[in-house]
Amino acid sequence: MQPRHLPFDPGRRLHIGVAQWESGGFQTRASGVRFLAPVPYSEVHIDFRELIRYYAALASLPLGAFLHIDIHNLRAIMSKSNFLENAILALLFNGTGIANMADNAGVAPLTSLYVSLHTADPGDAGTQSTSEITYTNYARVAVARTAEGWQVTGNAVSPAANIDFPTGTGGGGTATHFGIGTAPNGAGTLLYSGTVTPNIVCGNGITPRMSTTGTITED
Repeated sequence: MQPRHLPFDPGRRLHIGVAQWESGGFQTRASGVRFLAPVPYSEVHIDFRELIRYYAALASLPLGAFLHIDIHNLRAIMSKSNFLENAILALLFNGTGIANMADNAGVAPLTSLYVSLHTADPGDAGTQSTSEITYTNYARVAVARTAEGWQVTGNAVSPAANIDFPTGTGGGGTATHFGIGTAPNGAGTLLYSGTVTPNIVCGNGITPRMSTTGTITED
C-alpha cells in the first residue's frame, strides 16, 4: 500500500476512523479523515498501514478488535532563514534596521544592552535579576548596540571586546550563566542567556570576564 497523501488545510486537526484487526494485520474499515480543530499544517502524509500496525502492536489487540486512532495537536516545525537570523541579531545588537520591516527609530531606542552574571540558569521565563549574582561591588555591564560593541556574523553574535565586570570587594558566588537584557538594574527584560564555561568563582579581588570568544547563536 502506498502512503496516502491528504490535503490538510492550515489550522486543522486530523482524525483517523476505525480499523479492524484480522489475520495478518489490520484492515481498514470505514476509515476516514475529518478535521476537528485548528492546527498549523499545510499537508499531512500518512501511511495508514504502518500507523495502524504501530498502534496495534502497542495494544496487543486480539482478532476482531477495533482500533480508534486520533492524532491531535500536530505542529509544523518552522525555521528562520539565514537572512532573518542575521537580521534579528543585527537589529538587536547593532541597532541595524531590517529593510521595509523593522527599524531602530523608536521614541527612545536603547543605546546599550546590559550583561549580567547568574548563579543558576535564569530560564526562559526569568528576568535579568533571576538568580543574579550578588558579590560585593557587582554591577551589570553596559555594551553599546553598535558594531563596536557587538560583532554579528551570520547567525552568531559575540562581544567586540572583553566584558569585564567590577572587581569584587567581598561576598562571593559562582557565575554559571550570563544574561543579556535591557535594564542596568532591577528586574529588566532578559533577551538572551547562556552558560559561562568555565564557571567563574567570584569574590574579593576577582574581576569576572566574558571574552570575545563567547557567542550567542540565533536559530
